[in-house]
Amino acid sequence: TAQYCVYPFMLCGNNFPYVVDLEIVDKRQVQLKSPNMEKLACENGLKRITKNFKISDFTTDGHTGIQAMMTNDYPDVSHQKDVNEMVMYVSEMK
Repeated sequence: TAQYCVYPFMLCGNNFPYVVDLEIVDKRQVQLKSPNMEKLACENGLKRITKNFKISDFTTDGHTGIQAMMTNDYPDVSHQKDVNEMVMYVSEMK
């Protein structure tokens, strides 16, 4: 299992994406449960970013904890799954 989770936050513009923030979580911050690191990293980073930026769209993988957090804590933000997640979902349907 992973010891650290590095979660980048990117602003995707016309020219190329910019990394605007980076959150690093150690497994010890989530009682040694590495699957919980991604949600905590996303949560911490979003709290910090929304102090300085208005977020209208946010794209992540299919992490169910992040989906629930976006629905409950950020209802005005359009939360989308990334293309890789959608491709895997379509492939599984065949």
